[in-house]
Amino acid sequence: MAFDDGDPVQHHLGLETLSGLRAGAIEHGYDLLMSLRPTPEWLAGREEATVLDKRCDAYLFALPKRRDKLLAALGASGTPAVALYATDVPPGVAWVGPDNALAMRLAVDRLHGAGHRRIAHLAGLPLLSEARERAAAFTAAMRAHGLDEWSERIVAADWNPRAPGAAAACDRVLDWKPTAVVCANDFLALGLIACAKDRELNVPGDLSLVGMDDVREAAERGLTTVRNPFYAIGRAAVGAAVAIIQGTPPDDACQRIALDLIERRSVRAI
Repeated sequence: MAFDDGDPVQHHLGLETLSGLRAGAIEHGYDLLMSLRPTPEWLAGREEATVLDKRCDAYLFALPKRRDKLLAALGASGTPAVALYATDVPPGVAWVGPDNALAMRLAVDRLHGAGHRRIAHLAGLPLLSEARERAAAFTAAMRAHGLDEWSERIVAADWNPRAPGAAAACDRVLDWKPTAVVCANDFLALGLIACAKDRELNVPGDLSLVGMDDVREAAERGLTTVRNPFYAIGRAAVGAAVAIIQGTPPDDACQRIALDLIERRSVRAI
């Protein structure tokens, strides 16, 4: 698994997921070898050969961006492999991730129940399956409440609010004058709070927010959010890998893990 300590999103996801992976490995009696850095350039052309030498019983990948060729090789060879937080994987590869449809229903239902009808979604970039699933689930949840007019009010931004274009995405959302926004993660929600403050908008007085993940900063700022079960996902991924080793087909080892809404102070009834 590779993650960059300079990216707050991957840092939080990585630490909790690693704890779950470790617990799962201990539970099932396996050793866990962790790779915490991106593949160096000198190894990029030999990556498939490195993992296909059969020295490991299974491979797990968190946020497997730019690993399509490697995952395809693992799937084609019958080597047990599990992707975490990505469902668009090659044949022969299993996946474990959060129930993104449930996450969005929880968020939209909470805001709708508080009287909000002008609800927008600050989404992740669509190159990630999680972001696509959440955006589609937002549209479905809004339409389930008869809010078709706002069901496509979606702006995509990088998961990391420090990335170029994140502030502009926040401005586009606020230009619609929503009364509430569901954000793809807590860091985007916190960035949106800063943008709203620049416009002299108060959260939750003028704008209600629901985030995703439940990072430490969300608790500190009183952000209502949907808790992403990083630890449970890591643990379940090891279980999925063990099941494949024992003969379960990869498609049958895939799992979606349930989430919970964490109520704080960023949603106001209107």
